[in-house]
Amino acid sequence: MPVTAGREVVPQNSQPFPSVAVIIATRNRGSSAVTTVQSILANPYPSFKVLVIDQSDTTSTEEALAPFKTDTRFIYIHTKIIGLAHAHNLGISQSSSELIAITDDDCEVPANWLDRIVTAFGQDETIGMLFGNTLAMPHNAEEGFVPEYKITTARLVQSSWRFSRARGMGACMALRRKAWLEVGGFDGLMGCGAPMQSGEDADMALRLNLKGYRVLETPQVQVLHYGFRTFAEGRQTVYRDAFGVGVSLTKPLRLGHLSLLPLFLYEFFWLTLRPVIWNVVRWRRPFRFTMVRGFMAGVKAALASPLGAVFCRFRDF
Repeated sequence: MPVTAGREVVPQNSQPFPSVAVIIATRNRGSSAVTTVQSILANPYPSFKVLVIDQSDTTSTEEALAPFKTDTRFIYIHTKIIGLAHAHNLGISQSSSELIAITDDDCEVPANWLDRIVTAFGQDETIGMLFGNTLAMPHNAEEGFVPEYKITTARLVQSSWRFSRARGMGACMALRRKAWLEVGGFDGLMGCGAPMQSGEDADMALRLNLKGYRVLETPQVQVLHYGFRTFAEGRQTVYRDAFGVGVSLTKPLRLGHLSLLPLFLYEFFWLTLRPVIWNVVRWRRPFRFTMVRGFMAGVKAALASPLGAVFCRFRDF
């Protein structure tokens, strides 16, 4: 069924209002998640829960979120296990909802966020995951930036090669529970706070695609992002993101999924190495060596780590 935009309608499936679990991971961010939780609870969608997975070393986040505990839609969980993928897996495992929505603790969602997620999944049962727009809030561009991802038309990724044009962000994503189960959940060694540093979102999308699911990118679903970074912090972010891309593309290649080889070559030579060579030739700084170093370090880490063949997940036990 084609992806369409327009008036929101109730999906035609066995349940008029599929339940949604919203997962927010946070660690040592104090009251940052308060605005996020407030904006989600403001959604009029009739069947959802908000689960905050707190990996903080202090009680400041729990204290900031305490007023929400009287709302039956809100669930607070503290864990000592660190890592974004671990937090997502824990939150999903503590819910029974058939749809999972994920955003970050420095984001704000609109009042139609959950409606539009449910509508998008209702269009096609083969859609296992979706990414929406992550829009940067106003900030001082002379001092830094806010990571964002913005598209204007919907894209339905049906093959591994199409991921060369799909660059979604985990700050605005959703997936089906059954799809999450089929691939064994998020890879616990990936994502911020874990050894593989980043890429848990792209890794999940690739593994779902290999299982036959399609991935939807849609501008109809969006969040506002407050996550300001200085330019120095930005270099670290670029390294981590490139590291995660190298890891997520190397994993399936190790297991013989050679259909991803063109995507790997495109990512490395065209998107990562080519800009560096071009900048060096023109002597235009920055040369962007950070991306190359990150990508290659990710490839090396993926080759050196034990990998399970069933779910294409690192063995984190």
